[in-house]
Amino acid sequence: MMSGNPPELDQALQMFSAGQRQQAVALIEGMVLRGMPQAMLLLGHMKWGGHIAQDPVAARGLYERAGAAGSHDGAIAATNLLASGIAGPRGWLAAIERLRHEAARDPRRKAALERVAAMKLDASGDPLEVPEAEMLSEQPWVRIYRGLFTAAEVDYILKVAEPGYQPSMVYNAARQLVRDPIRSSDGSALHWLIEDPAIHALNRRIAAVAEPAGREWRGGASAALQAGAGIQAALRLCPRSRQPADGHCAGLAERRL
Repeated sequence: MMSGNPPELDQALQMFSAGQRQQAVALIEGMVLRGMPQAMLLLGHMKWGGHIAQDPVAARGLYERAGAAGSHDGAIAATNLLASGIAGPRGWLAAIERLRHEAARDPRRKAALERVAAMKLDASGDPLEVPEAEMLSEQPWVRIYRGLFTAAEVDYILKVAEPGYQPSMVYNAARQLVRDPIRSSDGSALHWLIEDPAIHALNRRIAAVAEPAGREWRGGASAALQAGAGIQAALRLCPRSRQPADGHCAGLAERRL
């Protein structure tokens, strides 16, 4: 199966898989120094995912370099991280400008740009307005926001999450992860690298209603979304004041059939 990588990069990957990790990483770093965008992207993934010493800040720099050197995937990762401010500075308007360029050649990025364009956002990507809350219970404290997301936004979340869906797992009595015989949902992590500007803007919308003035929010926000055709999507994301810079806090899109 053809990987699309230069042969020397594939050889380094084979060495890494065979246990010759230090030699393989040295070769990949040499390719990075020679300006190979595929090597920059690969080394970024390795540093981001912890395949070698985890360093999200360095990984983001490698994605930016890979994008500048011609890697479309590197450019996408760099844009997404710029929009969210993970592992480096946040620049919403700059990220949207990058997204416009990416949308000219990538239908997925065009769809993200269309979703952002349909939202009422300020210059930081925060919502200009959110629905009024309906109080369901004071104890426990439960509120409902009707129409927080549009039907098109729900469909978009499901499309972004679709490639990563896996059966939801639970721990059994032996502390083993197994498929629950009753639970029928699938889960997909919307991790930082695929949290595009549209998903991030939706994250910030949830954060806006999850952090009312004067209340300490101690957990992640949760939104239940009706997606039609008997499918419900539950989107759980971290409040913006709790978002770490290490890439470990991510959203989860869950579908129930």
